[in-house]
Parts: sequence; C-alpha cells; structure tokens
Amino acid sequence: MTLYEIFLILKLILAVYFILFIHKWGHYCFALLSGIKVKEFNVGRGPLLYRTIINNCQCSFHLIPVSGKITVDLEQFQQTSFTVKLGYLLAGAIANLFLYLLCYGYFSYQQTEAFFNGVIQAFKGIYHLLLFIPSIKITTIYSPDRDLIGQLELYNSLAQLMDSAILGIALLSLLYAMINLLPIPGLDGGGIILLFLEKIGSWLGIKESLVQKFVKTCLIAGTFLLFSPFIINNLWSIRLELNLTIVEMSLWISLFISIIMNIQIFLEKQDVIKKR
Repeated sequence: MTLYEIFLILKLILAVYFILFIHKWGHYCFALLSGIKVKEFNVGRGPLLYRTIINNCQCSFHLIPVSGKITVDLEQFQQTSFTVKLGYLLAGAIANLFLYLLCYGYFSYQQTEAFFNGVIQAFKGIYHLLLFIPSIKITTIYSPDRDLIGQLELYNSLAQLMDSAILGIALLSLLYAMINLLPIPGLDGGGIILLFLEKIGSWLGIKESLVQKFVKTCLIAGTFLLFSPFIINNLWSIRLELNLTIVEMSLWISLFISIIMNIQIFLEKQDVIKKR
C-alpha cells in the first residue's frame, strides 16, 4: 500500500466521521425543535477523544467512526405524537441527504459555476440508485469472496472516491442515508417500520406487552440480519480454505460457542464466590 493510498483511507475515515456526525446532528436538532430533551449526543465508538456538556446534554466523541447514539428523555418521547416520532427517525437520513445535495451542488459549481444544475443532477442520481437497488442479487451480498479481505478491498475502492473530497463526501453521505433507511430493526428504517407496527397494534387493540415482545424479537432478528453478511461470508471463506464440509464446520462452530458459554458461566460463578 502506497503513502497516497494510506492518505486516501485517512480521508475516508474523516469523511465517514463527518457524515456520522451530520446524521446524529439531524436527530439532535429535530429533538430540540420538537421540545424533546436530549440527554446524550455520542459519535463513534472506542477510545474517548473529547467530552463536554452543552445545554445539559453530555456530548462525547470517540476515535472509531462506527455508529453513535442520541439518548432522549424516553418518557417525554413516548408522549409525543406519531408524527414527531416519525420525523425524529427520519431526521438523520434527511440531514445526510441535504449534505449530499449541498456537496454535489458545490462540486458542480466548482466545475461549471452552476450550483442548482448540480442539485438537479444529484436528484437524478437518487432516482437511478432507487432503480438499481431492486436489481441487487442475493449472491452479491452473500459470497465467500466478500470475506474480510474482500471487504478491505471494498474499503480501498471507497477510499478512491476521496480523490475528490467533496464528491466523495456527497456519495458516501447518500449511501449512508440509504442504508439507514433500510427496513432492518436497529436502523432508522427498521425503527420506522416498528413505529408503524406499534400504531397498527394500538388500532387493533393488541396488548402493548405483546407488541413490545414482538418489537424486541424484531430487533434481535434485525441485528443478526445486519451483521449476517460479515459472519456468513467469513465462515464460508474459512470453510473453503480449510476444505471442511458443512457438517464439520457446524461442529467446530458449536464447539467454539460451547467453550465461550462455559467460560462465561465460570466467570459468573467466580463473581458469585467473590461476593460471598
């Protein structure tokens, strides 16, 4: 890997961090405008970079630009209308889409001094992307070629976008918005689906406890679905590398899980003994 490629990857990391910040900032601003108290504004994971308190809200920034968290007053949020809840869930993706349009317009202005023409082209890009998504095949997502090494190559390809920082941020921001709107529990799109299910459940007179159990089940299933390509593709690649059958691979996975479970049980017992 050359120094230039390393530089592009660093630009990609900074761009992702900025896009993630804009997404969370969209949720934050909508909550404040709706009169909902925000307790925590968190960007990133891992080692802490900076922490401060603004308007009684704890703001923290972490090193690794993966995910983030906005914590609002839950009781206050539950008392708001369906429309406000829906707006809050959409606010992050809308902020990313606005950033996409703004960056694309500015890029067009740099090239032809036609800002609004760039914005129009950006809308056309969204239209073509929506047409492309249904054509994606399941084999494109699940494949042994999409293992860790394949994903690193994908990140390297994404880094090439940062050759033009403005255009790269625009496209990555659009991609982030579209991914977050997927109907997978754990993402904003999944939250919107669950919000509608809760509303339908209240209309049909279904007990709230049953709805909550269903929602929790969907969240667990959604989390697995979200990370399933990474897990399945890497296990698939390992099986092919070691020339194992599906049965043999399943037995090794079962053994590994049982070892982890026994270690956890042992550590829990040690904690109980120490407390005594």
